[in-house]
Amino acid sequence: MQTFSKKPDPDRNDHFKAITVKQPFADALIDGMRIVLREKPTEFRGVVVVCSSYDVMPGIIGSKHYKLGRTICVVEIKDCVKVSDMSPSDWRKHSKLSLSDKTKYKHTYALIIDYHRALVNIPVLEKKGIWNLTVKKGSLICIESIENEKYFPISTWTLISVSTLIILMIILILTI
Repeated sequence: MQTFSKKPDPDRNDHFKAITVKQPFADALIDGMRIVLREKPTEFRGVVVVCSSYDVMPGIIGSKHYKLGRTICVVEIKDCVKVSDMSPSDWRKHSKLSLSDKTKYKHTYALIIDYHRALVNIPVLEKKGIWNLTVKKGSLICIESIENEKYFPISTWTLISVSTLIILMIILILTI
């Protein structure tokens, strides 16, 4: 659950950078799309929680089936480039859209991302740009494997691989 406070308590809350993405593009990130289209460029690079907007892109059929106003996944923003500067091969590599769609978005920017993990969807109030998301500690849950439905809570510092976490636990046990 998202929390609101002028002075969030770090013992009760986790803090993340977040970005709002309209559907169907938010769900497409889980399915292999590796760009997020934005009207303005950003200097930010790093890990963000992708939240779906309450709006769906105009002309999308079946919009009632999308998760709106929810956490979707965790990604890492690697770069930001103008769509018109992307080569056709880069567009095909990062986007699930056709080359004809590239001309539609030529005046926008593409955030090049690496996908990390899907999230159990919790409701959030969206904001524009890259913003600070504060949630109750342990309420943001990663889906380790959609096929196995293994879930684990994440906090601000646990956006690391599970294998690293296991190694740290073994070291801790051996030192006790």
